[in-house]
Amino acid sequence: MLQVGDVAPDFELLDEEGIFAGVSSGAIARVAVRIANEIDEGNVVFIVCDDGWKYLSSGIYTRPVEEIENLDSTVWW
Repeated sequence: MLQVGDVAPDFELLDEEGIFAGVSSGAIARVAVRIANEIDEGNVVFIVCDDGWKYLSSGIYTRPVEEIENLDSTVWW
């Protein structure tokens, strides 16, 4: 089930890095940041495995996430 906070990494990747990532890449980015915060040293690398084009019709890039109907029941992959 997708929650509003789950798509936040997608917006951060787009706004801060210019990467138009899909929902699964945003989820991976979220986990990578969490792991990076847990380790004392080293690098955390993740692969952007999809882009955001197929999610444009869902409205997650064009409307506030809170306004998207059935966000929690949509199958994203």
